[in-house]
Formats: sequence, structure tokens, C-alpha cells
Amino acid sequence: MKKAILGSLAVLPLVVGGVFTNASSASAAALVGEFSISPGINSSLPLVTNSTLFSNKINFSPNPGGVFVTNQTGTFSSFDAATIKSIPAPLIPSNGGTKDSPLLSNFLDLGQLSGPFANNATTNDGQNTFSLLSIGSYSIEEMFDNNGNFTGTSISLGVSGFFTSADGQMSNGAGTVTFQSTLRKPGVLTAMASSNGLNASFSGVFISASVPEPTTLVGLGLVAGSLVMSRRGKKNQAE
Repeated sequence: MKKAILGSLAVLPLVVGGVFTNASSASAAALVGEFSISPGINSSLPLVTNSTLFSNKINFSPNPGGVFVTNQTGTFSSFDAATIKSIPAPLIPSNGGTKDSPLLSNFLDLGQLSGPFANNATTNDGQNTFSLLSIGSYSIEEMFDNNGNFTGTSISLGVSGFFTSADGQMSNGAGTVTFQSTLRKPGVLTAMASSNGLNASFSGVFISASVPEPTTLVGLGLVAGSLVMSRRGKKNQAE
């Protein structure tokens, strides 16, 4: 596992360099940069967004559910919140979506919940969105502290697609949504296969670049996955 992480991180500078060299030439209106999400309040109700995982779908409640947007760079700096949609069965895993017919439209809808121009409706207005073209398989990994004690199970899901700005400009994007459970891996798999699913906390990292090449989606996926592992490592060191 350590070798895989090191390999991904070794690719990261090359990918990031290519991503943001292209991004710098894009219009300021295109959605380019990166950001993180975590459960927050709903766009209209003060509710915490919960997630329930199944073998081939994810339910967010409420749907769409509100999330906070943090660690913003680039043109994502103007957003501090978003809504996130459930992924219906049997879309996990699946690919083959197109920009004319995505697998899931408006998976994320970015907006503002604070500041002088705050408008709760902007997180569910169909503008500044991220739609899905490809959804990966779950990656499930047990985690341990430095003393070998079990600390939880991580369930990660990689996605790729495209962002659409308010003025219609599109940019390639990818992300990783990571769910956390206190169950061991066999318990996680059993719960996800049941009719009740697995209740888990979640967070995510997303990145975008305004470039047309389809191979860029692969590179963006590598960056998103590496960012997740890097931030997880920093969190573990802090603990």
C-alpha cells in the first residue's frame, strides 16, 4: 500500500503542472482549481447531511444534501457551500456517460451560504455544477494507528466528469468521496449488501482543469486520490 501511495504522489507534480499550465490560459469564468467538501446544513433547512452506502448506490439524506466547501483554490474560491445528490442504483460502478448525456447531472451544485452576497438558493439552482461521466468501484481499506490499533474503515469512491460554470463554460473534473465507518471490513461489506445499508460519515476532494483532452480525466483522478491520501496522513499525524 505504501508503494502505491508513493507512486501516486510521484506522479502528482507532473499531473498538477500539466493541469494548471493549461488552466492558467482558461477564461476566469471557467471553474478551475480544487476544493474539499464535508457534511453541512441543507440549502434551506438546518439539517446535517447523512450518507447511507449500498453495494451499487449511495443515498444522501436529505437529497440533495448540503455540504460545506473548504480549501478552495482558483475560481472555486467564491463558493463556500454546495448540495450533493444521491447516486442511484445501479450506477456504482459505471462509465460511458457523455457531456450531452451524463450518468448523473448536477451531482454537486456550488453556491454561497455566507458573506455579503449570500443566497441559499444558489446551492440548488442548476448553475456552477459538477456532473458525472464515470463512477468507479468502492475501495475499502482498514486503518490502523502507529501502535497497530484499528481506527476505522475507509470506503473511497472515485468519480470523474465535468464542471459547468454559470455562463456555460465546461471544464474537466474528478474527485474522491471518502466514507468512514467504525466497523471492520467484513462488517462494512455485510452492511452495504443489506437492505438497510451502511451509515457512514463522509468528506471529499474535487479538482478541475479547463482542458479538452480526455486523458486529463485520468490525471485529475490521480491528483484527487493523492490529495485525499495526503490530507489523511496530515490528519493522522495531528492525532
